[in-house]
Amino acid sequence: MTNELSVSSSYSSPCRQQGGANVILLARRVDALAKVAEACKEAHKESGIQQGGKFASIQLDVSDKEQIASLWSKVPAELRDVDILGKSIQK
Repeated sequence: MTNELSVSSSYSSPCRQQGGANVILLARRVDALAKVAEACKEAHKESGIQQGGKFASIQLDVSDKEQIASLWSKVPAELRDVDILGKSIQK
């Protein structure tokens, strides 16, 4: 398994069907968060969609119970109406 990250430049469904998406990015590695956030912003820009396009990057180590417990307080209020939740954990 590689540590490469990819984001579809087509910014496809369900985000496109719903008129854009606001995204909360979570990762243990801050460098990975920065790469994905930039790719998301670029994909949103290229999509031409006017709605959505808000991105929050939050460093999170899922093995740390204190970080899990305090996660919601770190999510910006305007991004708390979550429609889609996904996870990916790599060892």
